[in-house]
Amino acid sequence: MSPDGARVYVTGSSVQGATYPDYNYSDYATVAYDAATGAQLWVARYNGPQGRSDDATSLAMSPDGARVYVTGGSGYGGIYPDYSYNDYATLAYDATSGAKLWEARYNGSGNGGDMAEGLVVSPDGARVFVTGQSQGSGTNNDYATLAYSAASGAKLWEARYNGPAGWWDAAFDLAVTPDGSRLFVTGRSSGSGTSWDYATLAYDAVSGAMAWEARYDGPGDDYADFDEALSVAVTPDSARLVVTGRSDGLGTGDDYATLAYDATSGAKLWEDRYNGAGNGDDGATSVAVGPDGARIYVTGASRGSGTSLDYATVAYRTIPQDTDGDGLTDWQEVNFYGTDPLNPDSDDDGLSDGDEVNVHGTDPTDPDTDDDGLSDGAEALTYDTDPLDPDTDDDGVSDGDEVNVHGTDPRDPDTDDDGLSDGDEVNVHGTDPRDPDTDDDGLSDGAEAITHHTDPLDPDSDDDGQGDGYEVGHGSDPTDARSFNTPAGPVTLPVPLPFPVPEF
Repeated sequence: MSPDGARVYVTGSSVQGATYPDYNYSDYATVAYDAATGAQLWVARYNGPQGRSDDATSLAMSPDGARVYVTGGSGYGGIYPDYSYNDYATLAYDATSGAKLWEARYNGSGNGGDMAEGLVVSPDGARVFVTGQSQGSGTNNDYATLAYSAASGAKLWEARYNGPAGWWDAAFDLAVTPDGSRLFVTGRSSGSGTSWDYATLAYDAVSGAMAWEARYDGPGDDYADFDEALSVAVTPDSARLVVTGRSDGLGTGDDYATLAYDATSGAKLWEDRYNGAGNGDDGATSVAVGPDGARIYVTGASRGSGTSLDYATVAYRTIPQDTDGDGLTDWQEVNFYGTDPLNPDSDDDGLSDGDEVNVHGTDPTDPDTDDDGLSDGAEALTYDTDPLDPDTDDDGVSDGDEVNVHGTDPRDPDTDDDGLSDGDEVNVHGTDPRDPDTDDDGLSDGAEAITHHTDPLDPDSDDDGQGDGYEVGHGSDPTDARSFNTPAGPVTLPVPLPFPVPEF
């Protein structure tokens, strides 16, 4: 539909003629109709350079309504619908006259079958994005996503994706954020031991650099399941994207599987599966977001109860309910974190479940994630310690023992500033980590243990009657009873005196 609602445009495949060999081959056929009457305004056919089958798959308009863009597969061999020798072929037409403005063909690195499946135009009309499946060089089929200049058809960038199994990857749809910053591509991708998975990719729309990748393997048998994403849509605020398709269930055949992701990080926000009344195969084919972004609509084919295949359309809230207001949706709490959706602080540790997950990275089902004797809430809100690290200051004493047993500062490795860590005082020397001079001899515990090698628990380490601090201050050796201070100065005798020497 043109932006002004005056015209409707369609594209697809049309056989070349009624006689052999023309009826074996098809062309792109793009048609413009008057939206009010259905009168045909123009037809543009495209027969590729080899005169083989050309099959258009996707169409989009420029935001100003001046141009129509079409993409698909254009054959170099075989007969319809054999795509084994196709190239992408993307065309631009004048929306009023149907005159072709430019053509861009893409032959992948494997020089084999390439089939474009989706096309979208950037919100500013400057770029045309195309995605699909393309034979790689030694990688079988890959996603291949390209950006073209909307004005000239010049290729701006190309991004290929070969999944973890290195086998068959096929993109089917793409969407660009309303702010034009990111492009999202989705489809199916061979997993490592998981058959086919959803694979959704985010790219920088200007450079083509990949921002993130999110894969989804449904609950079916890993070696036989088939998960295929067919459609993606973005919310008007560019904050979320939604992907849908079909996914093997457990005893339910294929189900609709719809997932919402954070557009910036790729984090999964929620997931829902739909198994129709017939408990058979159900496959979603399209997803759309309401104009206000509040609701998501998914449709496709669903096995009914005694009715074979039916249409089935499902509506979702874009942001699911958060009953307890803790910052996690009810779906996340039940299906992902195992928390209570009716209790904002499931483990009663003083932190809401949402803050544990989104801010601190702690376990919302464990009140003391790091098992240090302090609750996660006490660490984050009272003591400013790390609830993921049992010994925040790395002094050898757990945060809980510092607070509850020793009365030391769990953020300061040397609470009394005596030169010994709290851990060394507690675990090695037996000194008081809150008293810089445990034996009150005038030397700090650190100076005794590290510098003078005296006993920080004994004020007179050599039992010569003169305190360790006094001896150090007057030049005698506090570890040698033969060395002591006299009114004339320090002396060292051949043997210790048999009686203590006073401090002069």
